[in-house]
Amino acid sequence: MAHDTLWVIKYLHGFKWIHLMEQLSYEKKVEQQRLRAEISQAKRQAEFFAQQVEKGAKIRRLEEKVLKKGGLWDQYQRQVKQQSVIKESQKKKSRQVNESTDFLHMIFDAKE
Repeated sequence: MAHDTLWVIKYLHGFKWIHLMEQLSYEKKVEQQRLRAEISQAKRQAEFFAQQVEKGAKIRRLEEKVLKKGGLWDQYQRQVKQQSVIKESQKKKSRQVNESTDFLHMIFDAKE
């Protein structure tokens, strides 16, 4: 009748309570270390975001100051070299259009 209420305990030779507690304390330390790493990563991200917001506000104030004095803000902006790439691709497209129209003229105007 008491079969379900009794524990089945297996004797482990050489196993002590200290071994179990060492394992639990090790797992707890690993978890705490992981949490510390996550928290420090979140702090770094928040600090970087705050720095970028502050940097944007400083640039905005500088822009307003320059424009109030009647200066040109475009001079202070970084020049992007990608503009030349866009222009080159536009030149290639115009060359392709010219070449195709020249080819068509060669075909259809050759009868004259």
